Amino acid sequence: MVGLTPQIVKSVSLTKQEGEPILLDGNRLYFRYKVRGAHGRETEKWGFVDLTISRKTFTPVEFHEVPSWPQKVEVKVNVHEVAFGLWWIAYAGSSHRQLTQGEEYLPVRHQRDSRVIAKDRKQVTVDDFTDAATQNWSCAMDKGQSVRPSYWWGISEELMEEAKRIAKEREADLDRQVNSDWTPMRVLGPEETAFVLGIFNFDGDKKSLVTALKSWGAEIKDGEVSIDKLGFTGRIKLATTVEELIP
Repeated sequence: MVGLTPQIVKSVSLTKQEGEPILLDGNRLYFRYKVRGAHGRETEKWGFVDLTISRKTFTPVEFHEVPSWPQKVEVKVNVHEVAFGLWWIAYAGSSHRQLTQGEEYLPVRHQRDSRVIAKDRKQVTVDDFTDAATQNWSCAMDKGQSVRPSYWWGISEELMEEAKRIAKEREADLDRQVNSDWTPMRVLGPEETAFVLGIFNFDGDKKSLVTALKSWGAEIKDGEVSIDKLGFTGRIKLATTVEELIP
């Protein structure tokens, strides 16, 4: 399967249907077209022309029946989740000493009304941590000091930079895992796309088609091509698929 450079054509193959060819899958040219309905409203439809069956008619299909382009999974690791883990590690083992009020209770935003409340360190969540790390509201926790929540939480720039480094490495590891079989689909440029469309629109004899294919760089012999020139289909039969002939 290869993608095609987008372009609107007045007739997809020999169908006399205006549309926009989008991809070639073997010998099938898939395209989208518009149908005008009630009140002049346009609806987008899809269809394909099969070179070996008929170039003068097309088969309508639903969108889910159009072959889908291979999609690369976008991997994203939440930096604040990593930072939250590092933050917990930094305080691991603190039970050996008595925590001060400013250490045992931390300022968080109330979920319903955004009031600043004190929450036991053992009950805070990654969402609480993210708010404290990213928001700029002030709160007084100990001795009347009113400072940003990140101060009371001990969220330093060094901690966040380390979290970013780890998250980036984790993203790279996950990308290698989930996209190990992914390869980007080839998309033909304007000239190659025009040549593919030219095959479906071809209106000459077999010899001329073979000559044109060879000039394109395709490896093909005269005996490997037949054209239903006098019939109602205009179909072209090849020893291989159009897609496989693309240089």
